[in-house]
Amino acid sequence: MRRTRLRDHSINRLIPNMLTLFALCAGLTSIKFALDANALMSVTLAADQSAVADAAARKWELAVIAIIVAAVFDALDGRIARLLDSTSKFGAELDSLSDFIAFGVAPSVILYVWTMDQTGRIGWGCSLLFSACMALRLARFNTKLDNTDVPAWTMRFFTGVPAPAGAGIVLLPLIAYNEYGTGIADSPWLVGAWMIICSGLLVSRIPTFSFKRLAITQRWCCRQW
Repeated sequence: MRRTRLRDHSINRLIPNMLTLFALCAGLTSIKFALDANALMSVTLAADQSAVADAAARKWELAVIAIIVAAVFDALDGRIARLLDSTSKFGAELDSLSDFIAFGVAPSVILYVWTMDQTGRIGWGCSLLFSACMALRLARFNTKLDNTDVPAWTMRFFTGVPAPAGAGIVLLPLIAYNEYGTGIADSPWLVGAWMIICSGLLVSRIPTFSFKRLAITQRWCCRQW
């Protein structure tokens, strides 16, 4: 009994799950940075408004970076699990939960506290829509994991936009705002429309190329060098 328990909880199985948890923590940290930025933006009596604005912009930037970090960990956990031959049902479920929080909940909260709160219930509805569509997208992906009766070419494509890409796309207005300053990028109505479009892409059936299946051969690397 003890040997079985030790084998089930081996280091090989813990490593990819730890990476998944790192992605989860990065997503939650992005929410913390967004809340910090929102608190700074609400300061109206500061002696140096420009310093406060710069500090808030830095927090928004860190929120986006945290989502990118989560995407990196999300890309690594599956690859390492397959490399170590430690894939498991537990790991798949944990990965889906992490993806929902890091790429579904976190971007919705970030955009809401950034500008969507200005539209009241409509803004909150757009945030809920994006999170709900992310949940549907992940649930659909999970149902296809055990389905082997599919054409070979479909293995190289996702159905709809994958979770990390969806999070990155929906945050483009915030990225543009941080890069170019106040403009149409931070209009809550345009951001809301953008969130609706991104929500539709998540649950769509548009084939999206999967870079996970992209193999770089040694011969190609030698040619580049």
